Amino acid sequence: MIGIKGTGMSHLASYLEKSGIEVIGIDVDTSFFTDRILSSIPILPLSAPLPESVDRVIYSTAYRDRPPLALEMARSIGIRLQSYPEALRELSLSRPTAGVSGTHGKTTTTSISAFLLECEERESGAVYGSYLKGRRSAYHRGDRSLVIEACEYQDHFLLYRLEVLVITNIDFDHPDYFADLEAVRDSFRRRFLSLERDAVAIVHSSLVEIVSAWMRERPDIEVLFYGEGTSLDYETREDGIYFLSERLGTAERGRAILEDHIAGILLASALELAEDKEKLDGERIVENAVHLVPLLSSYPGVAARGEIISEKEGVVYLDEYAHHPREIAVSLESLRARYPEHRLVVLFMPHTASRTEALMEDFASALSAADLLFLQSVYSSARCDEGSRDSSRALIERIWERYGRERYFYVPDREECVRLSAASLKRGDVCITMGAGDNRALIIRIIESRKRV
Repeated sequence: MIGIKGTGMSHLASYLEKSGIEVIGIDVDTSFFTDRILSSIPILPLSAPLPESVDRVIYSTAYRDRPPLALEMARSIGIRLQSYPEALRELSLSRPTAGVSGTHGKTTTTSISAFLLECEERESGAVYGSYLKGRRSAYHRGDRSLVIEACEYQDHFLLYRLEVLVITNIDFDHPDYFADLEAVRDSFRRRFLSLERDAVAIVHSSLVEIVSAWMRERPDIEVLFYGEGTSLDYETREDGIYFLSERLGTAERGRAILEDHIAGILLASALELAEDKEKLDGERIVENAVHLVPLLSSYPGVAARGEIISEKEGVVYLDEYAHHPREIAVSLESLRARYPEHRLVVLFMPHTASRTEALMEDFASALSAADLLFLQSVYSSARCDEGSRDSSRALIERIWERYGRERYFYVPDREECVRLSAASLKRGDVCITMGAGDNRALIIRIIESRKRV
């Protein structure tokens, strides 16, 4: 598996290993939060030749246009090749499959549904862009059903055969592929229209108008709308949050994330029915979902989604994967609710220059909610879209122009970022490494730097 440290690739690697397949990885020698789930898999450097006795090569699409040596060797000798989405497609063709789509919220929703299916000891599995906290492998108990994170990037999610589709939201993203929001919406429309006959779609209420038009083209698809303004919304009572009249055992209070929890419950219910070969009827899905709600009380959360890495000398250190403006706003809202009396100190590493440039105003607005911001350079990902100008510099100038300079700093040098953030932290602060890059590793260095002071 080439590019095995990627969010989806790592989970697929663990899933395949648990199914009895011998997996070898090839990737860069950089630490990522996915290292934990790959601890039992040997990983060779990106420059390594193709290992012997390989039957198949699965590669990250980030390496499609600039293949490393092993991928070139596999092509030259005719070894079977699959991209990551093509491998997911093959899995989806062999078992009832649900796909979780949306510009953001996919990982949380998928992980909740997988966790609930595991609690029910279902012969199921899951492939998504993280892993449950405290775990070292993907969920794979059997092949009777599968839930996957179905990303719209490069229209990958159009490849999968799906009986169930979740759409959490639709925002403009991936500007290196989609021209505008309408192009993104058209991709989701095609995904909806290509569902299996008599499939079910679980859709956020913000999309009622858009999806209602699609339903006229596919009247056979059962659509469940959840969220604000629907009967499938949560209720706040004095003793907690309730859904379907059952107490929703979660400390979360941010609306967007609570709605992801609801989507995950409904999805798990639908997959249980699909696994039992029952008709995917909306009323039956809701009826079956009731018994799943209390199980959420033991949900541990997922890595790199508000994950507490350490608590030292009165400072809480968290890692947060949010890298789209809407995700950033949602995560900061959630953290503000969790830590209402604390400063939120954010070390943000943008992911892709094209996203940073296209959504500059939205990034500036979302990041301004931090009490203290250290903006780093754009992460140099395998997409190679860094561009000709310093997008991070342009972003910080936009923030300064709109919100002043007092709380917002530009620190492209990693060592300087460690030094400044360590010197700025005070007892009671919440320090958050944020973005889809590799700045999570700075947390340990900041802690060590504060010890030396």
